[in-house]
Amino acid sequence: MSIQNEKASRLGDMLSRLERTNARLPCSAGLPTSPLPQLIRHVAKMLQEQINEDLRDTDLTYNNFHVLLMLYSSPDCESGVNPSVLSECSGETRTNMTRIIDDLVSRGLVERVHCKEDRRRIDLHLTESGIALVEHALPIIRRHAQTTFDVFEPKERAEFERLLIKLLSASPSLAPA
Repeated sequence: MSIQNEKASRLGDMLSRLERTNARLPCSAGLPTSPLPQLIRHVAKMLQEQINEDLRDTDLTYNNFHVLLMLYSSPDCESGVNPSVLSECSGETRTNMTRIIDDLVSRGLVERVHCKEDRRRIDLHLTESGIALVEHALPIIRRHAQTTFDVFEPKERAEFERLLIKLLSASPSLAPA
């Protein structure tokens, strides 16, 4: 079976499962059934797997790279970023963020620095190696993402981005406290 046929078969199987679920448990409390949550989950999983494959030669996972990228893109990059802020922004628990940071520190990609204004506070900084790794891996990931989303016409892609931003903007979990 070709890769294209295998993908089509898996997609057909997933959609059939969603249809069977909706047939077994139709509308609930007047709400229409929709495969959107499952479709979004599958797309996110596919993208994460692709990024993990792109990162294979770096021996990093998607979550580790995401933390490096958050540090790289932070407006506070020069003064450092607090681990709690990273935890909140990434949606990772503080425990998992500590594990990720410990791993990145042990690899020499991130360093912990005491804040000059408050010595109780620890801030994180990318090391030169961390910066170099982000600048090596990000173009690879971007090229793969471009290829992935080439199935859309430019107008469709812009509309898809607009709709995702609209959905995220309406999310209670992203609302300011």
